[in-house]
Amino acid sequence: QMTMRRVLSSIEQSVFGLGPQTELNFTYIAIMVVLIIIVVMGVENFFEFLKSKTIDTPFRKLLPAVEKELMVIGFTAFAFKIYINTSGLSHDIVYALEFADVLVPFFTFSTCFLGLILIFFSKEICDNWSRAYR
Repeated sequence: QMTMRRVLSSIEQSVFGLGPQTELNFTYIAIMVVLIIIVVMGVENFFEFLKSKTIDTPFRKLLPAVEKELMVIGFTAFAFKIYINTSGLSHDIVYALEFADVLVPFFTFSTCFLGLILIFFSKEICDNWSRAYR
């Protein structure tokens, strides 16, 4: 019974278990939504910029792979976050899932970031070689 109380109290503290005692600041929520939209649009424009720079290079297949990996890990992280917040799992399992939910995307983002750095610097080197050859 004590475990059930802890689970219920953790659910009540999450966004999914908002009760009448919770006050939301809708100004902050609106600002955060706009901020997230700006970041998403910035990332999308960055990938479009990279696509235009790598269209005639050997890296044209690496960029869609990075985009796909980011999409898959983003979806699974979001799905696990919803599952963690709405399920009645024990605290030990919830903490383990939350840790994994942060750790796996961290390593995936690191790998994708390294791929993007490879594209950026290799493209610059290929352009320099191309200019030197001509």
